Amino acid sequence: MRYLNKIVFINSAAIRYSEVQLDGNIHLIGTQGVGKSTILRAILFFYNADTQRLGIPVEKKSYQDYYFPYADSSIIYEVAREDGWFTVLSYKTMNRICYRFIASPYRPDLFIDEEGAPYPSDPADEVKSLAVAEKVEGYVSQTINKSNDKDENNGLTLAGTSYKMSAAYSGEELGEISVKEDHTAYLDQYGYAIYVEEVEEIGNYALLVNVADKGTFVGKKAELVFTDGTTKVVTAEKDYSKVSNLKLDLDGDGDYDKDDQKIWDDRTSPISGALKAPVIVTYKVADDGVYTLKAVAVAKTSYVDADSKLVMTNDKASITVEADTNKESLNTSKVTANSATQFVVADRSKDGTFDDYTAYTGIKSAPSINATSTDAKAGVYFYCKSGKMVTVMFVLPNDKCDVTDDGKDMIYLAQDSESDLYHDKDGNYFTYQAVVDGKITTVKVDEDHTPSFRTASIYKSYSVKDGIITKLGDAYPTYNEANNNTKQYVSGVGIDKTSKEYTVTLDTVDKKYVITVDDKAAIYYVDKDGNISESSYKSISQDDNDRVYAIVEDNLVKFLVIEEVPTEKDNASGTATVTAAVNGETATSPVTATKGDTVVLTAVGEGTTKYDTVYAYQWFKDGEKLTGETGKTLTVATTKAAAAAEYTCKVTFFNDKVDGKDYVTTVSNKVSVTVEEAPVADMNVLVNYVEANGTVVAQETTSAKAADAVNGYVTIEAKDPDGYKVKGLKSKMVEFKAGANVTVEFTVEAN
Repeated sequence: MRYLNKIVFINSAAIRYSEVQLDGNIHLIGTQGVGKSTILRAILFFYNADTQRLGIPVEKKSYQDYYFPYADSSIIYEVAREDGWFTVLSYKTMNRICYRFIASPYRPDLFIDEEGAPYPSDPADEVKSLAVAEKVEGYVSQTINKSNDKDENNGLTLAGTSYKMSAAYSGEELGEISVKEDHTAYLDQYGYAIYVEEVEEIGNYALLVNVADKGTFVGKKAELVFTDGTTKVVTAEKDYSKVSNLKLDLDGDGDYDKDDQKIWDDRTSPISGALKAPVIVTYKVADDGVYTLKAVAVAKTSYVDADSKLVMTNDKASITVEADTNKESLNTSKVTANSATQFVVADRSKDGTFDDYTAYTGIKSAPSINATSTDAKAGVYFYCKSGKMVTVMFVLPNDKCDVTDDGKDMIYLAQDSESDLYHDKDGNYFTYQAVVDGKITTVKVDEDHTPSFRTASIYKSYSVKDGIITKLGDAYPTYNEANNNTKQYVSGVGIDKTSKEYTVTLDTVDKKYVITVDDKAAIYYVDKDGNISESSYKSISQDDNDRVYAIVEDNLVKFLVIEEVPTEKDNASGTATVTAAVNGETATSPVTATKGDTVVLTAVGEGTTKYDTVYAYQWFKDGEKLTGETGKTLTVATTKAAAAAEYTCKVTFFNDKVDGKDYVTTVSNKVSVTVEEAPVADMNVLVNYVEANGTVVAQETTSAKAADAVNGYVTIEAKDPDGYKVKGLKSKMVEFKAGANVTVEFTVEAN
């Protein structure tokens, strides 16, 4: 991205010398006549190069006369671009504006002397070498320098070619140039290096989310999230768990030492199992596939692992974030984004497992994200190459964050159109008839992300990967007639027109919402088999049985779906009941089982008539479909303790003698199952009381419980038998062994 970074005035207009930074939001404040318009017109001239279109009144001096009153007057523009910097020098010769382009950032030493006085405006001699500078970029393999940096033998080897240093050399001191790092050198017309600087960014951006770990990787490895939303574990050139190899200067002191390492190590990654917290890097790939990584400048980044203040709104430039507590970072709570900003957003996670990422270019296509609700947090990592304008941002939200992909319009899925499970090269998925972005189509939905129709049939957004929907966004909030300035959801049974034109009653069975229909509303009709067709207000007829779903905004129906539901007497029908048994014994809900028990749930389907027969079963756990569980019984896993879960079964009945639906699905009752840890068996203890000659004079039995054990041992206390008393130790520590039989002896003597 190219942009004007700085403007410099030297003896221009009424300004002797001034540098104005333009890499962020600029606010010019001052009384009349102090130079605000002077600065703005000089900036405008950079973009239009037309002295007649700068808004200078005709009675005022011309652009040439006003801005260049002296022989040494000049205006200098510093420009940033994707591959480096260049400077544009403008000055006046023979009453004409002339330009010179210099292949370097702005350097004051080329234009003003040590006393601050400007050099002559015609820079033919002073910047001759830079005016024709050749830019060379590559890997520094060797440097040669004497104690005197001006020694004629000083030089460096860059990209396999050796270069001598110019006597006019400036830039990074030769002795400080890092061998084995990428640098940029600017050469004069004789091939001498006149300026060398380390390359700040060695390639494209990525988020480093994990590094070499014996439990995860073998050898030098790194896991990266790229700006196209893909992830990859790569072979790394170095061990990038060390700040020195990553060049991560978190404390801003110019070194990569233990202080930087501690700052990084003290962070907590939102990613479960990650060895290090995320860091933004640039990377390059060698011919052998090995990746070289380099952290971006800390002063231009923000790393917040648990941001609870993030508010990002689609098509709104301003983004609110939680400020990074590292004082050397960008340390801001407000940044902006534009059409070039790259966003990478992970699918929401409740357990810190982030597997899927979606990439967006520009704030207009990015999702809206809000992390301010209770328990909502997001890992937020961004880099601003210039000012507070975000270049790239990575967001890892937990499941409590509100993420709405406004770049993709709402999606409606027809419940009755669900297909069988498909398995092919694309993956495992179901197909549905749907309305997507206002178009009727068939979509593929990943088997693990099928919709919960009990919650909603219309969703705010969706994510697609390889042609399959992998995530359905949040459902819309429920309709609130008193506060309906945003899109809200209405669902229910029954619809009717009222006497008023373009007004309907939705959910005639219960809520009876009377709402006006927008004259541009999208209206759809869904038949009993889930086939969708476009409809209209005129086609709506009274029906107290059909399901209705609507999106309402500003108390106008914007989107309406009417799903046909034939009257019950015309359909196949039946009831579904689930019973439970633990180890063969009947149990009632809620069921409490012990780890290792056998828990079997049985679905019983009873048709209403002798013609209604059971056609299929489908089991669900906590409302989510259990793929492959399509039998009459379900064996609940009890291999480990688990909190209560609710199981239901959808039983499909078939009847080909009815006029309506031949197939009807009925949902069973809920059965709750909790699995607890198995109790630990007691240890049986036989206590012998023995005289010194070995004669056992008394015995007693007792038991020890696991709860009584301390560090794996229990204490057995002796009791004086009749006619005897315990001699010596009156208690002994015994290792607890569940279910074992142990013997403990105490020595006694006669009274």
